[in-house]
Amino acid sequence: MSRSSRLVSSVATAALAALAAAQSAAAFAPAGATPLRTSGSSDLGAVTQTRSVTLTLVPRDAAGLRAFDAQAGHPLLTPAQFAERFAPSQEAVGAVQSWATAHGLTLDSVSPDRLLVRLSGSSTALGSALGISFHRFRAADGSSYVSSTASAALPNSLAGTVSAISGLSDLGRAQLDLVHRSSAATPGLSFPSSYGPKELSSLYGASAAQTGVGQTVSVIAEGDLTKPKADLAQFESHSACPRSRGTRSTSARRRATPKAMTSGISTRSTRRASHRVSNRSTSTSARRSKTKTSRRRSIDG
Repeated sequence: MSRSSRLVSSVATAALAALAAAQSAAAFAPAGATPLRTSGSSDLGAVTQTRSVTLTLVPRDAAGLRAFDAQAGHPLLTPAQFAERFAPSQEAVGAVQSWATAHGLTLDSVSPDRLLVRLSGSSTALGSALGISFHRFRAADGSSYVSSTASAALPNSLAGTVSAISGLSDLGRAQLDLVHRSSAATPGLSFPSSYGPKELSSLYGASAAQTGVGQTVSVIAEGDLTKPKADLAQFESHSACPRSRGTRSTSARRRATPKAMTSGISTRSTRRASHRVSNRSTSTSARRSKTKTSRRRSIDG
């Protein structure tokens, strides 16, 4: 290779390195960008699948929202009031959509308050847009999950627009603690089994004094709630938890229903019987009246 050729090659290499450095410097890592992994997992290689992530946008007037939330006894805002004062602008959503479209991603949905934007695409396109790749991992207990292999990054042009990203892993945030705790700290538990109230306190290393008394937990459901309420009542009984207001009222209604139904049936039956007796009495009176009239005519004739 001639001297001039070597010079051109060196210049090209330096230019590529400078471009890569500039691109790296022009990116930022939002909250949730760090890859999640369980202790003792083995990498099974890259995956090819459609995946989705959710970007959390920065509220409009974030400082004002924090100040409003810090006020003791502040009034509750309706969705429309929140959107008017604090929802991210349509321009912010548009900026995210433009970036996503340029990388072959699809905007699936935007929450009514415009705080959450859901994007989807192939694992290859999504990985390229975020500067990562997605691999499948096998956990120590034999189960498998998909997670990113490096910290995700977004362009600096979205730094004031996006605050967090979720969906880079099949693992939930609540499972992170398993990476740092030994099996001795959670005896009898095997990841990723579900946990009851007693196991959860052990999982998070809560003290005996931290019972959660006074806290409110909401169970959100839609449609026919008969089965969810029955399941909740069974869970409370199995876990030795105090009965919630919903299951107490359900039990009370169940106890009252047979009596109420019997009372209703009895009342309806009484009314029907009374109606039949009344009809019979009326018919008998009418027949007697006709007979008397007939006799009178016969005598008069």
